[in-house]
Amino acid sequence: MRLKTILSETLIGILPILIVISILQFTIVPVEMDLYIKFLVGTVMVVIGLVMFLVGVEIGFLKIGESIGSALVKTGHLRMILLFTAVLGFAATLLEPDVHVFSEQASDFIAKIDAPLFMAIIALGVGLFMIIAFLRMFVKIPMKYIVFVSYTLSFIILIFCPQDLRNVAFDAGGVTTGVLTTPFVLSLAMGVTSMISQKERTTNSFGILGIASMGPILAVLLMGVIAR
Repeated sequence: MRLKTILSETLIGILPILIVISILQFTIVPVEMDLYIKFLVGTVMVVIGLVMFLVGVEIGFLKIGESIGSALVKTGHLRMILLFTAVLGFAATLLEPDVHVFSEQASDFIAKIDAPLFMAIIALGVGLFMIIAFLRMFVKIPMKYIVFVSYTLSFIILIFCPQDLRNVAFDAGGVTTGVLTTPFVLSLAMGVTSMISQKERTTNSFGILGIASMGPILAVLLMGVIAR
C-alpha cells in the first residue's frame, strides 16, 4: 500500500535527525527537558502532517498537474499555455511550506523584509521563469544559454544589492523546490511534453525546476536594489 511506503520514507527522513538530537541531548549539549519533550511531540506531529500532506499531493496534485499540462497544449494557444503555467507556478510557490518558513525566518533577522511581500516576490520570480522554462520546450532553447544569462545577470545585480539580501536571494531559489512545488511542476511539465513530443518527454520535463528556481534569486536581488 502506498500509504505504508510514504510513512516509511518519512520516518527514514526524520529518524536520523531525532537520533542525532537525542544523542546530543544526553551527552555534550543538553537542553532543558521541557524543550526536548516539546521537540519529541513536535516530531510526531511533523511525521503525521508530512504523511497526510504527501498522500494528498500524490492523490490530487500529481494527477491534476499532468492533466492540466496536457489540456493546455490541446488548446493550441502558446500565450495561454505560458500564462497559465506562470499563474500555476506562482500559486504553487505561495502554498509551498518551505517558502513560508524561509520568509518568516528572513523577516525575523532582516527588519526590512516583510514576510507576505517577500513570499509574493519569490512566487513572482518562479512564475516569470516558469514562462521561460516552458517556452524553452516549444522553441528548443538550449538550457545552458538560459542558465548562463540568468546567473550572469544575477552576479551583475549582486554588486548593487545590499549585503544583507545577497545570501538571502540565493537561498530563496533553493526553498522553491519543496515538497509541493517540485511534484506539481514536474507533473505539469510531463503533461505538456507528452503532447509535444513523446520521444523527448523525459529530457524536456527535467530542468524546469532548475530554471524556475533562478527567478526568485533575480527577483529578490532586484527587490534589494530597488529598496536600497
